[in-house]
Amino acid sequence: MRTFIITLLCLAAVVAASAQEPPPAKAVHFKKLQAFLPAKAPEGFTRGKPTGSTHTMTGFSVSEAKVRFERPSDTLASAIEASITDMTQMPAAAWAAMYEQAEYENETEEGSERTVTVAKSYKGIEKVQSGESRSCELSFVVAQRFHVQFTGIDTDEIALLYALAESMDLAGLTKTAKE
Repeated sequence: MRTFIITLLCLAAVVAASAQEPPPAKAVHFKKLQAFLPAKAPEGFTRGKPTGSTHTMTGFSVSEAKVRFERPSDTLASAIEASITDMTQMPAAAWAAMYEQAEYENETEEGSERTVTVAKSYKGIEKVQSGESRSCELSFVVAQRFHVQFTGIDTDEIALLYALAESMDLAGLTKTAKE
């Protein structure tokens, strides 16, 4: 619920800011973003073929690159999806408000959600749901422009998501934002 409210507030900030600011540069093409996705699959997983898309409409553009890692199992297969989204038209202030909020933590019998620091530099959110419906998510913003997200499907092994995030060339992605 808290994430939903924060997202709504950020969208309101975007609408207000977009009425006052000219749109920034075009989004980085998805093929260039694919180079920053994790290259190596975690142990026991296989890496799928990266996918992506770049959309431009009336001067606004959005790009997304994705890759899926799958772990086959006799009982229940699990997967990890990694994505990088370039939302260049979203003002930096809205991203900062969403991810650089006050520290928080929420824990229930079903799981937890908390703010974290990823790769020693990037403020983000970690979500873990255990029990029958296992899942985990790690998301953060790079260079106040690129939304990086990892989603664990049928797994609550959050350490795998951190390892994938730390394997990425996040410094290179930061440089791409300045091009």
